[in-house]
Amino acid sequence: MRYCLVSEGKVIEGPCFLPVVWNNISGFCNLSNEDLASFGWLSFEVNENNDEANFRQIGSTLEITDTKVTQINEFVERTAEEKEEYQEYLREQAKRFEV
Repeated sequence: MRYCLVSEGKVIEGPCFLPVVWNNISGFCNLSNEDLASFGWLSFEVNENNDEANFRQIGSTLEITDTKVTQINEFVERTAEEKEEYQEYLREQAKRFEV
């Protein structure tokens, strides 16, 4: 799981994996999410769209709550031409990696 360090409502570090030692606290990565939040480290999530064949990402924003940071991705539907281009890309990748 990845985390973000948040201060004054802004992400100042991350998303990244937790450090093993942070501010002289060894085993920092073993703390509970509740304890991590008390230091400003919040879990990081991404809203995914698993329909890449029909939608493409055009932007994203971060939503910060008391317990987590969520990357909100914005998607639009691909045009017929973009869908065909994407299918061609997938065929090329399958040949390249012999899938």
